[in-house]
Amino acid sequence: MLRTSAYLELGGFEALRMQIVEDVTLARRVKKLGMQQRMAFGLGMLTLHWADGAMGVVTGMTKNLFAVFGFRPVALLGASAAMTLFWLGPFVGLGYPATRLPAILTLAAIAALYRLIRCMSRVPVWTALLFPFSVVLILYSLLRSMVVVLNEGGVTWRGTFYPLAELRRSAERLH
Repeated sequence: MLRTSAYLELGGFEALRMQIVEDVTLARRVKKLGMQQRMAFGLGMLTLHWADGAMGVVTGMTKNLFAVFGFRPVALLGASAAMTLFWLGPFVGLGYPATRLPAILTLAAIAALYRLIRCMSRVPVWTALLFPFSVVLILYSLLRSMVVVLNEGGVTWRGTFYPLAELRRSAERLH
């Protein structure tokens, strides 16, 4: 939700017409222009069936995830490496005496975050146990998105093919 004045200053959605993740780009532009942003929780106010199962989410995110990185492989691969290190590293650290305590503290912090999120959502705390599996799924989704878009030379979205070169130019222009 935007005030009309902010929407007009941003150029409306016409300025975002070649953006695959127009919502993310809009939020980035709001921030870049120094406009205020807020987040609100409306627990129970809206439900949406987004995808069937984990692989449905992976398939649905194929067009989006590479776009978040401006269709830049180095940026996506760098983020994937950082995610692997910081999200999966603590599990590896459990196996070594020198890193066991920091790993336990990190995993405890992750569990505490799940507990905090529970206060604002209906996500059960026990889902923290699925964290390592969800990390692998996120990493797979990121890499799959990049490979599919690079192999196809662009993105098919709403029945229209958008060439990668044009998407990259548009992403660079707005960032």
